[in-house]
Amino acid sequence: MNSYVACAKCGKRNEASRLFCTGCGAKLDLSNVRINKGGGLSVGRLVARTVRMALFLGLLAVLGLLVWPSQPTGMAGTVEDGRVLYDKLRDLDRALRTSVTVRQIIPEKEINGYFAYLLAERAAPSAGAGQLDTQDIRIHLTPGEATVHIKAKLSFLTLTYEITGQPSLENRRFLFNAQRVKMGHLPLPGFIGDRLETRVAAVFRNLKQEREILDDLAFMAIEENRVRVATP
Repeated sequence: MNSYVACAKCGKRNEASRLFCTGCGAKLDLSNVRINKGGGLSVGRLVARTVRMALFLGLLAVLGLLVWPSQPTGMAGTVEDGRVLYDKLRDLDRALRTSVTVRQIIPEKEINGYFAYLLAERAAPSAGAGQLDTQDIRIHLTPGEATVHIKAKLSFLTLTYEITGQPSLENRRFLFNAQRVKMGHLPLPGFIGDRLETRVAAVFRNLKQEREILDDLAFMAIEENRVRVATP
């Protein structure tokens, strides 16, 4: 050993990385590190090794947060709830085609039940063949804001994605302005979050009829656990 700590009780030399004496078990005074003149690790190399180990453990922690699935906060809905929303969407579509004003209150559980229905029928697409297989989609609504939580399978891994933003209607078009993005339990910054937004958007790409209804709405208000909409 190149650096050591001499035990104040028995005098035995211990490696600088130890906390207790290997001879008598007494606690070592780590402020009294000494260097052997012989070979071995220098203090500089010991510090470098410690830094590398800290970086490696930090990387493991980040990866752990990424692949540790988060739990959705939205109210779960049944397939029967989804069928209720399906009927409401048909009424809205009919009203838009006939220029009749219709107002609807859509609870969060009906939205989530609708996604459960689509996934059961495999009508909601995954992010691509051989890639992510969407298992669950859950929406949580708070005043003026919506959180989309997606659980997907990638080989033997279960991954979760979460995007929180502000839905709005602008110039006969439904928009979703993302504010926060997470993968697992880790918030994602900048361009990484943008890439995840693109992946999540792919899940909704084939829901054309629903998107057309949203685009043509005259009014939409996001409230606690529900959304109010109206046709022109």
